[in-house]
Amino acid sequence: MFNMIRSDFYRMVRMKSFYIILIIICVMNLASFAASKAVQEDEAYMEYMEKTAAQEEAKGDAGASDIGMSILIQADPDGKFEVYMLIKEFMGGYMGLLFLGIFAVIFASADFNNGYIKNYGGQLRFRTRIMCSKSVCLVAYTAILFILFVFSFLLGVWISGSGVKVSDVGKLVDLLSVQFLLHVAFATVITAICVIVRSNLIAMALCGCIAMNILRVFYGLADKGLKKLGWKKADIAHYTVTGRIAEYASDGKMLCSTIIIAVAFIAAAFLAGGLWLRKKDLV
Repeated sequence: MFNMIRSDFYRMVRMKSFYIILIIICVMNLASFAASKAVQEDEAYMEYMEKTAAQEEAKGDAGASDIGMSILIQADPDGKFEVYMLIKEFMGGYMGLLFLGIFAVIFASADFNNGYIKNYGGQLRFRTRIMCSKSVCLVAYTAILFILFVFSFLLGVWISGSGVKVSDVGKLVDLLSVQFLLHVAFATVITAICVIVRSNLIAMALCGCIAMNILRVFYGLADKGLKKLGWKKADIAHYTVTGRIAEYASDGKMLCSTIIIAVAFIAAAFLAGGLWLRKKDLV
């Protein structure tokens, strides 16, 4: 198993997309930070955003229902940026999630287009190891992605001449830990989708729909149906990985339930992908 993980990791770091996507993420983070800072200096726009947020809060539909990527960070009155809010806004904006999903599709489906998976994978007694090996490599990639996220934040703050502060280290660690687990769960789900559909086009389309919260439209329709059946507080998005990435707030109750949801999605993805590999041919 260790040799398989080492082989997958070696091939992963030799992929051009490994570096291209990380570079794109850093550039987009810096651009988003610069745009957010410019927007914050526009008083008319900030007044409009505050009015819109107040209307959404009055309707009980604040933020989580947005479709696509949306990032807007604000400095404190003293001109400093709270690291917790920086990370929360960028993670909740789905940008990192989208590019993580794109790389997961490229990496997970690459072996099905060459002879490696047929020659090596066919000799395995337990084909679920293929799923496990790729997932472990994606955990490493997610860790690298998070490190670059934080680095690009700090670089953007330094370039802008602003300052940063950390009000609560424990709260920040909770946020990073749970968001990391949620992103790993998402990457595992995308890997399972690639294993099952065996089509880059379909897997990439599903990845985009999930990562950019487009499925929220279907969740809303399902919620209406469930409410008619008697579940008055139906909110399917609240029980999904992408929903929790956007909604996560570092309190005890949300922390425990979010971890349970992330672990459940990881287990379901492993089970689905592993069973499919066990029953289907590798070519």
